Amino acid sequence: MNTTKTTRIRATDDLKREFARRLMERLADADMNQSDLARRVKISKDAVSTYARGRSIPSPDTLLKISKVLDIDPQELLPKRFDTATLQAPFQLTMLDDGRVSMSVQATMSFETASKVMELLRREKITSAS
Repeated sequence: MNTTKTTRIRATDDLKREFARRLMERLADADMNQSDLARRVKISKDAVSTYARGRSIPSPDTLLKISKVLDIDPQELLPKRFDTATLQAPFQLTMLDDGRVSMSVQATMSFETASKVMELLRREKITSAS
């Protein structure tokens, strides 16, 4: 049964701790507290607390919202490389030095879904890895 709704990062304890450390540093840099972040990102204080304590990390969507509020690149909060052992999805992400992300996907999906993915990639004017 395949019922994935949102891609969630399944993090190792080390990844969670590193995310927490970086989040707290960026909050201090922005002169914000956890409640400020929760209010501005429109998530619960409990969610921010679990991130700050290294108990979990946010979904990619929430990570982008947090990064926007903190006015930083998402890569500043996460280690440079994730692989399929870290992600609960059939892909690998590598953060590039210029802020872009390299992504490899190995997945079975419907033709309709594959067409939508290809259209998104065309709109992004992606470059292929050589």
